Amino acid sequence: MPDSRHLVAAACPPENCELLLIDTQEGTTRVLYPIPSALHSPAVSPDGTRIAFSSGVFGWNLVEVVLQDGKARILPSLGIYPAWAPSGNHYVFASDRSGKWAIEDVTVMNDGENVSRTGAGWNSAPD
Repeated sequence: MPDSRHLVAAACPPENCELLLIDTQEGTTRVLYPIPSALHSPAVSPDGTRIAFSSGVFGWNLVEVVLQDGKARILPSLGIYPAWAPSGNHYVFASDRSGKWAIEDVTVMNDGENVSRTGAGWNSAPD
């Protein structure tokens, strides 16, 4: 997190997964978002107000969570490995929904669900 005090982590006990916020000074843990499937690659926005991550088992959904109120937006079958732009207004992710891996872009929750392709595809899975 930008405050250098908190960590974001994914924990997956046998029943379900949870996105966690860990306070390194107080030693406390807060569940930010419980999810009944796998949780992968949480990415914190530059200002620390939002987290984007991938969830799923056979197909990956993107999930964006606002930390202040826990409000979430799920973008079904969109992609994996979200990474925030320095501006914090959007993030990119890897997607193969067109049949070929590509980098795509999504604006943050306040701007609606504007998803647009931003790059050429590649022939193998991303590293």
